[in-house]
Parts: sequence; C-alpha cells; structure tokens
Amino acid sequence: MWRSPKVRLNRLAKSKSPHARGNTSAQSLRGARGKSSTHFIPLALARKFEALAAQRGVSKVARGEKKSRVSDGGFFQAAKRANGRKERLSQMPIRRGAAQTWWQRRNAFCARHRAQQAIQKDAPLESRGKYKGTPTRRELGMIMWMCSSLTPAQLRKTLPAVKRAVE
Repeated sequence: MWRSPKVRLNRLAKSKSPHARGNTSAQSLRGARGKSSTHFIPLALARKFEALAAQRGVSKVARGEKKSRVSDGGFFQAAKRANGRKERLSQMPIRRGAAQTWWQRRNAFCARHRAQQAIQKDAPLESRGKYKGTPTRRELGMIMWMCSSLTPAQLRKTLPAVKRAVE
C-alpha cells in the first residue's frame, strides 16, 4: 500500500529501529519554507548520466532494462515520454487505472532515498577509485528519478569525471 513519504519518515523516527538514528522527521529533511531537500534535475541533464547508470547497473527498472511489477515501464521511460515536464508526469498514472501518478511516485522515491542518505550520512560523490568525482550509486538512482541532493550546477561540474568513467 502506498503511503506518503512524510508518514513513512514519521514512523521511522518514532520506531525503536537501529536505522532510526538522528533526526529523520520529514520536516528536518526540508529547508526553510518547507521545501524539499532534493533538487529537480532536468531531463536533458539526467540523460547525460544514463550511460554511467547503465555501466554501474543502477535503476534497471527506471531505465526500462528490467520489467516492473508495479507500473507500466519505468520512471525514466515515462519522463522521456513526457519530455521531462512536471505537469505531464503529474497527470500520467503509473499504470492504466492506477490512482498514483508518476510525479507522486517520483516524489515518494526521492523523499525515501534522501532520508536514507541523511540517516546513513552518505556522500553524494565517490571519493576514490575508478568512479572518483562521479555520483554514488544511490545518487545515480536518484538522478534517474530526476532528483538529487546536488544542484544541477554541481552535477554539471561532475560531467567530465562521468565522461572519463564511461569511456
């Protein structure tokens, strides 16, 4: 059953789970004025990370490499059909007859993964190895859902490292 990310985060914060460390309430993951702590990533920019995501085996369902059991295709495919427009994604159901739209599903995914990133204190960029300077696997997954903890400008600065890693 689908629940809003706020409900999920509040339950996690109240639970006695070892994963419920620190302040994980939905409110703490938002900046001033109640805005989300993730940034919207334009489709054109997200497409530049698609080859790296494929190489690292990230977001197979979102990219359409693997069939989804819940929806008709993956989010990244739906975003391409909608030309990355929020308005169209907010009107496209995840499957025929479903009440949930792709935009609602994207927002839930982004909130869930941003919360996990905050709890585990994950860095958004790799710090060593072949992929140094590129987004981490979790961050790549979020980018395939057109959201990121990095701003679009910060992501653009990683493009040379992404290009080197994919070559």
